[in-house]
Amino acid sequence: MLKLMRNALAEKSVLIDGDGSEIKWQYLKALQELQSTEGLLAANKLNERHIQWTRQKMKVKLAAQTLSASVASALEFCNHHLNIATFKDSDATVKFIRTLDRLFDALNSHNPLAKGFKAPLLVGNECIWRPFLLSAVNYLKQLKLSSGQLVSDSLRKTGVIGFVATATSIMQIFDTLVANHGHPVLMKYVLSYKFSQDHLELFFCSYSQSWWI
Repeated sequence: MLKLMRNALAEKSVLIDGDGSEIKWQYLKALQELQSTEGLLAANKLNERHIQWTRQKMKVKLAAQTLSASVASALEFCNHHLNIATFKDSDATVKFIRTLDRLFDALNSHNPLAKGFKAPLLVGNECIWRPFLLSAVNYLKQLKLSSGQLVSDSLRKTGVIGFVATATSIMQIFDTLVANHGHPVLMKYVLSYKFSQDHLELFFCSYSQSWWI
């Protein structure tokens, strides 16, 4: 889903959020060019590979590093602190990147001891992750193409629908297994990565390798 959202922004160049503000791929290109010209990275991993993503479009790592909190912070710094004209009005793009970065973390939690949005879904931190997931779902549903068509109704709908379905499902799983009011609690917390298809892929990969051996 993260790759699909990266692809949608890169190929369409401009998306419109619920407030009518423009989310532009151009800001990421400008950041990469600035870092390349200056010869240093502003605490992020953005480079030419991330901008020329079509050569390695299946690498999740590139999409995650492109739509990351560090890239959002770099854009914010260039706009509000360095006052570089190229990054003017990039706030909507920063919000888009931060939302997807946090959503990716919340839906990919591995470690029961992790903090922030990478933490497991617990009753104790429900006041943090549930409002965020609900707001992220609402945010994604309002995204539009430059033509005014909702992304969720366009040919680029898979990324939005996938994130919305996953976020909604993980909240329902939590309600059933952890916060099952009036019934025995089955689990203390939910690690969202455990519901990933990675486990099936690893299993079948191991099976196929053993078969060849």
